[in-house]
Amino acid sequence: MKKVFLLLLVLGLACMIGACKTDEGIVIAEEEEPAPSYQIIGVQDADSIDFLMTNSTGLVIVEIAIKDATAPAYPGGLMGSSALIEVDETVQVYYTPTLETAQEAIDMTEAPDEEERVFNVLYDILVTFEDGSTMEVWAIDLDALDDFAIRYGEDVLYIEYVDATTGEKVSTEDAARAHRAMLVAEAEAAVEAEANAAKKSNSRSSGTGNTGAPSSGGSASQAADECFGDNAPAVNF
Repeated sequence: MKKVFLLLLVLGLACMIGACKTDEGIVIAEEEEPAPSYQIIGVQDADSIDFLMTNSTGLVIVEIAIKDATAPAYPGGLMGSSALIEVDETVQVYYTPTLETAQEAIDMTEAPDEEERVFNVLYDILVTFEDGSTMEVWAIDLDALDDFAIRYGEDVLYIEYVDATTGEKVSTEDAARAHRAMLVAEAEAAVEAEANAAKKSNSRSSGTGNTGAPSSGGSASQAADECFGDNAPAVNF
């Protein structure tokens, strides 16, 4: 009985050793690594846009909301009240465009006298951080992106991703800064126009061309800084 047992043991070892010799045509069965598991943000349905998003801002995110870049306001957020996106965490996001955005895309695609017309909707993302501050990522083509990281650069949020065609890393930081500069200029122009209107009104009521009274709203640049500066998060890297 002992001899039979030893023989079986030797045969078993021989089989194991033989299975390791890949140069003799024996294929080694390798264990497949389990697919990564991500926190789910949003609700998946047939019309959802889905993508992986990595929080590379240096801050914990407590809410995100997405809208068509041309829409006047954001809908409700996609995250639950107790959900968090930790620093450097990657999450799976599902976002379903509003009926208006979806219909607009259909109308543009099926416009008469247009052949093979492609219409891409750009989206804004509103990010709320753990300290209550909010910032936006502007004009992102979510339909074309499968995986990207959100980053914070002093006064703007932007994204980085790898171009699927070229394999090169792409950053929207410069575009984000240009967009912010445009918004600041518009805010300054609006404040200046309001101040000029107030001066004209005071001039008519007092009967003089120059009252010398300062504007109640302060300078245009100060107003623009207040408009955007209050939302800047305190990042600790």
